[in-house]
Amino acid sequence: MASLTSESSQRALNRSPVAPVEDVHRGRRQRELPDRSVDFAGIALGLALCASIAAWFSSIRSALWLDETISYWQISGGFWRIWERQGLSSPSYAYILWATNRLFGSNEIVLRMPSVLAMVAATYVLYLIAREFFNPDIAAIVAVIFCLHPTVAFAAVDARPYAFAVLVVNCAILSFLRFMKIDSMRNAILLGASAAAIFYFHYLFGLLLPALALVFFARKGREWKRFVPKLATAGIVFSVMILPVVTRLVYLFRTGQSHVFDRAPQIGDLMFTLAPGHVLALLFIGTIFVAAMLRKLENPSQESLRAGLACLLLAAIPLGVLYDVSTLTSIHVFTDRYRLVAVPGIALCWGFLATCVRSKAIRTTFCVALVVFTFSRFSFATLTIDDPHGYTWKYALQVADKSAAVDNAPLLICSDLPESNFESMPADVYAATDGDFAPIFYYKVHSRVVPLPRVLNRETVTQINKFLATATPAKQRFLVLGFVFSNQTLDWITRRTKDAYLAQNLGTTDGVTVMEYKPR
Repeated sequence: MASLTSESSQRALNRSPVAPVEDVHRGRRQRELPDRSVDFAGIALGLALCASIAAWFSSIRSALWLDETISYWQISGGFWRIWERQGLSSPSYAYILWATNRLFGSNEIVLRMPSVLAMVAATYVLYLIAREFFNPDIAAIVAVIFCLHPTVAFAAVDARPYAFAVLVVNCAILSFLRFMKIDSMRNAILLGASAAAIFYFHYLFGLLLPALALVFFARKGREWKRFVPKLATAGIVFSVMILPVVTRLVYLFRTGQSHVFDRAPQIGDLMFTLAPGHVLALLFIGTIFVAAMLRKLENPSQESLRAGLACLLLAAIPLGVLYDVSTLTSIHVFTDRYRLVAVPGIALCWGFLATCVRSKAIRTTFCVALVVFTFSRFSFATLTIDDPHGYTWKYALQVADKSAAVDNAPLLICSDLPESNFESMPADVYAATDGDFAPIFYYKVHSRVVPLPRVLNRETVTQINKFLATATPAKQRFLVLGFVFSNQTLDWITRRTKDAYLAQNLGTTDGVTVMEYKPR
């Protein structure tokens, strides 16, 4: 009996260490094996994002349009004249552009590259913002929708401060979200600094701040008192940083009417901002239908609804203010590039809607289809490099300069800026302290330039009569250039000189007309 017990115990001892060691060893081998599955959805989303960014470059080699020549004019006088040439805008972007010009030259592509890099950075920051709300694949979809938006595509290759403005807007949103999560002194300082930095690139983008305030009270409710000490720190940093731009802000509000150049918006403009070309909305409706057929729809959770409300406020407050001001007053500021302040929030809203689809594969298919349809339907998203980037004065100036070179005929040029309608014209356009005639600083002309306001007013008539008083007796040939808003001036000059001059239209390119006046 003792022998039998001993044998049983020995077999038990012999067995007991074998199974555990084998299980542990097998488990260790299993843990050490790498995951060899390929994330096809992740790869597809990455390629979609790269294609969306590539869409920006369709017009990067095109001629500078009017506003871009103003950017060049601001730096053309050298570093020490940048401040005095800024007018109402902050010089932050101009210093960046000046450094780029000094290091790499003044080629159109070179001047636009800072904006490209800034918009890439803005896209990355928006992805981080989306990760605060959603999972990685939805955050990637948000980034793709942002990049494909026509306003973003335009600003990304625009030698203007809008790409930098949306970058600091996204930085402010990210700092704000992290501050709400951890109300540390560091996050408070970053929030105050990033919020103030918005005004260093575009004043109207400051409309984000009311949206942040509403998001804060919507998410924190009665907890807001706990954040007061750190909010005070953020407020101090903000107040100190914004001091240099306060005077320009006050002047802008006082003279807002003189800077209006756009028409009153229509409801279609609002809808286009929310869903450009309707492709986004139609594809999403189709995605929801497919998900419903496959039973892949789900109701948003409570936390997801709170995130959706935050996204909605970030989009609706800036966009709503711009739209209401433009429709209810004579100050029309619903310009496409001003609406850029709301595009990050709009992209986040579409990301929230995508959370209703439970299948990652369906969400990825929606994103890829959006990229494909966008490339096939919109000229801004083609891979050609011949697309125009806004209208340009380049070709009209070339025609006028070539014609004037025959006898050094003077050029009467109507400014294309609305501010010129309220100013006296300078005696020497090249010594002027404003950018009313910025195109001739980048696209040079060699004849004398006689500056005229944008519209036919008292100053226009005075300048033309003063010129004709010497040109008519001398039988001097001259040319007149004007954009569509100056057509009334061109017609008036033609009628005014019909007895002494023969008028001939040398052509209209991008809306800029070149008229030649030959003595009879």
